Amino acid sequence: MKHETFRVSDDALYWQVNPEDFPFNTTKDIKPTLQVYGHDTAKSALAFAIECEAPGFNAYVRGLSGAGRKTLVKKVLSEIKPRKRRYKDYCYVHNFQHPNAPRLITLEGGYGKLFKQMMCAFADYVVNDLPKTFNGDAIRQQRKAVEEKTNQRVAEIYRPLEEKLAAVDLALANVKQNGQMRMVIAPTYEGQIVSNEEVIQLLQQKKISQSDVDSFNENIDRYQEMLMQAAEAANEEIEASFADIRQIDTTFAREQLSGYLDAISKKFTHADVDAYVDEIVDDFVQNILHSNNKSLDVANLYGVNILSSHESNQVAPVIFESSPTLTNLLGSVESEGKLPPYASISAGSLLKADGGFLIIEVDEALAESGTWATIMRTIHSGKLSIAFEDQLNGRPAVIRPDPIPLDVKVILIGSHERFYQLKAYEATFSDNFKVLVDLDTALTRQADSFLQYAQVVRKVVDQEGLLHFDKTAIAQLVEHGARLSQSKDKISARFGRVMDTAREASYLAQKADADMVTKQHIVAAIRAKKHREYAPAKRFYDYLSSGTIIIETAGERVGQINGLAVAKGGGISYGFPARITTTIAPGKAGIINIEEKADLSGQIHTKGVQILGGLLRYLLKPDHAIAFSASIAFEQSYGGIDGDSASGAEACCLLSALTDMPIKQSLSITGAIDQFGNLQAIGGVNEKIEGFYDCCQFDELTGNQGVIIPATNVGELMLRDDVVRACREGRFHIYAVDHILDAFAILTDSLSCKAQFLHQTTHDTDTVLVKASDRLKALCQQSTNG
Repeated sequence: MKHETFRVSDDALYWQVNPEDFPFNTTKDIKPTLQVYGHDTAKSALAFAIECEAPGFNAYVRGLSGAGRKTLVKKVLSEIKPRKRRYKDYCYVHNFQHPNAPRLITLEGGYGKLFKQMMCAFADYVVNDLPKTFNGDAIRQQRKAVEEKTNQRVAEIYRPLEEKLAAVDLALANVKQNGQMRMVIAPTYEGQIVSNEEVIQLLQQKKISQSDVDSFNENIDRYQEMLMQAAEAANEEIEASFADIRQIDTTFAREQLSGYLDAISKKFTHADVDAYVDEIVDDFVQNILHSNNKSLDVANLYGVNILSSHESNQVAPVIFESSPTLTNLLGSVESEGKLPPYASISAGSLLKADGGFLIIEVDEALAESGTWATIMRTIHSGKLSIAFEDQLNGRPAVIRPDPIPLDVKVILIGSHERFYQLKAYEATFSDNFKVLVDLDTALTRQADSFLQYAQVVRKVVDQEGLLHFDKTAIAQLVEHGARLSQSKDKISARFGRVMDTAREASYLAQKADADMVTKQHIVAAIRAKKHREYAPAKRFYDYLSSGTIIIETAGERVGQINGLAVAKGGGISYGFPARITTTIAPGKAGIINIEEKADLSGQIHTKGVQILGGLLRYLLKPDHAIAFSASIAFEQSYGGIDGDSASGAEACCLLSALTDMPIKQSLSITGAIDQFGNLQAIGGVNEKIEGFYDCCQFDELTGNQGVIIPATNVGELMLRDDVVRACREGRFHIYAVDHILDAFAILTDSLSCKAQFLHQTTHDTDTVLVKASDRLKALCQQSTNG
């Protein structure tokens, strides 16, 4: 066969790992580990971000989901074991001047607990011991002296009145009126005070006369004013004595409290503590000492709420915040509780990570209203303002705690797309996240990488109770990873996706009553997932069966070729052939991209079509202006088309239309071209080959069918067993080329003129390029003359 040299060898169709090379028989022989192979640059970058203490050197860990981003972060942190950058305890206490603005007290690490213990002991002293001291002899003698002096002064005030009253058979008496004791003037009989009722009885008994009664009443009225004056003066003396006793109690309380609290102040030698204990003394003597309110909770009023406590010489805290809501990040204040405001404050993950690291998935943060702005503001200001529910809901904050100084390093985990979005639209992002930790999507095909697959499987087995895997199952997983990587000499580092396959394989093995997962269970799991997500492929073959979609896999056509495309269904990619046609005629429109005219062409696809003009100029080297009209279309395609992997097919289709050389419909081609005709690598090569194979098999394999791929994609081949078998049996063929002229020769079953083109300045008269050049010249003349 003239093109046999381009056929891909059977050995290159599928890369295999030998399970006998593994240093284990099953995952029972392996210890689970967080060891991360590969990602050397990413590990180095992350280590730098962790150890660098300069401002703004937070990290963005970039990679695909399931690529082990969190595992890498955990591993590097566990290896470095960074020490805390700050050893501070943050405590909130009652603010006596503004209760809704709790006072922040910052202490050295470990002293918060001591401060709280000492304040608890103080509260116990106030409740239980201080009242007992008020019954001591010294203070009782002071109170007694004041009372005796007051009694003497009151007696002196009333003595002149009492003398006058005694002369007219009257005296002063204390009577209870309306629940209160009151001093009144009352008559006397034989030296004894008598009541009004007794006066009436004496009158009835004729022991006194009516004139005596009239005299009593007259004298009582006469001295009433004098009584009022004396009572007012006596009350002033009594009030003064109350004030003196209150002052005695106040002075005594200040001395007792100050003596107790001075010991606390000296223990901490901190200005905030000094100010706080001074306010306690003032608050107690002003609001509690003489209060009749029995519901005051002194223990809560003088308590300490430790929000963050750090002992010295500790490893830095590492907080993975899986749900970064504002409340979870900032903390909260229970504004409607029975506790005083300072005691109702709780810490969030930002404060818990103080002096250490906070790890957040960026998409989770962006999904929560206000969270992203709060993170950026906190990082920029270095201060944490704790909000509570009303504030988070847009209502004014009633409780406003003092802000807390914060030193936290944030590690964001996210995708490539999100990184570029934040860099473009977030003004301070680059200044605050100066370290990019870029994870590879694939690992090198080497023994360490294969062992890592086994170790990760063992870890999942232990965590989730899966069946153990034998070495053939691990080998098949590694091969599956090689296909997922779509890279030469690589296997996928997206362990999340690979482990999903392992989980399903364990399920299938259990359903089959197997004791262990083997290769056949991995293969079955891969097929099961593809079958579940088969809908896009099924629709295509339904349309193919009904004749709705026309794909020819036999015969020859001028200006028609089978290109290849990829569609996704869930997490699975499927390849499909796409019929591309080209027509050409005199004119001046140049190459018309019909998809672009219909707004169905993406930017990359449009670029690929535009390259065709440069390719023609390079290959044909015309000595005249190019003038013609050619239309290129993806037939029966009604959705958007993007990517340049069809540009190779479009170039061959255009050459076919120029030369009238028919293209074999039994072949398809994929590959991007440059302006020099080099066929360049594309993505999804395995899916595209399998898609055309399935389409050919839908009718019948003839032995002439196959796919042309770029030579640079050969190392990525990991084809299905049935495709490999068909190739080995000669029923299907894979060709690999590096230039469009070789591809066109295979498609038209002609001799390639690549060598002549590259090494000679003139061409034989029967070559493709001569035919194309002659036709182009004729078209240009017709276009100009017309």
